[in-house]
Amino acid sequence: MTLTASLLNDTGLWRARDLNGRQTASSDRGQSTGFPQLNELLIDGGWPHAALVEVLCDRYGVGELRLLASALTRPVSDAHWTVLINPPCVPYAPAFQALGINVHELMVVHPSSHQEALWSFEEVIASGSTQTVLAWLSESDLQDKQLRRIQAKSKEHRVFSVVFRPLAAEQLPSAAELRLKIEQQTIDRRLVISIIKRRGGWRVDGLELALPWGPTVTDSQRARQLLADWERTRRGMKAVAV
Repeated sequence: MTLTASLLNDTGLWRARDLNGRQTASSDRGQSTGFPQLNELLIDGGWPHAALVEVLCDRYGVGELRLLASALTRPVSDAHWTVLINPPCVPYAPAFQALGINVHELMVVHPSSHQEALWSFEEVIASGSTQTVLAWLSESDLQDKQLRRIQAKSKEHRVFSVVFRPLAAEQLPSAAELRLKIEQQTIDRRLVISIIKRRGGWRVDGLELALPWGPTVTDSQRARQLLADWERTRRGMKAVAV
């Protein structure tokens, strides 16, 4: 076989003529994103098993974790921890549970500096104890060479790594294999995103995704029960006071 033929048969090589169809020759199928229309646009048919992914948003709490929910609910394995490095808010256990995430397998790391966060990120990836790491790093201190190192380590140790960055980072180069930008969340609970970088394809704008999880009948019943319990306690306290 000639060198050219060998390269063309390499499943890691993509050709422009294949942009409208995924490379079905790839044997490393990704983890479903939970959104069929997004799966169709990703070369692995879902989240890549071993890559750095960037999620760009103008503020936190706009649905970025629900976008990644399926990656946080992988089957239990020897590398079962899901690690959150420097999250901007205290993780809310009931919300994670509502998404089907086992909170007993969440590890939260609170570094005191960007260098500590970066060191923790790389060490967790190389530890063999996790398949998924989410990190919120200092944008003003983040360097392209650091992203290249994280991407290389994610590939080497087969870890799904995510970095959350502001929208302004779209204009900066990045070694991330997949870059997603959250444009907005609509009033009917749909997330509008753009794929600004993906392996095996061009940019895609205006993709609408129906977000998972919202108040269910069970949630509403539970809320009413808690309110009723509180009312009974309050009335009992008044009776004692009298």
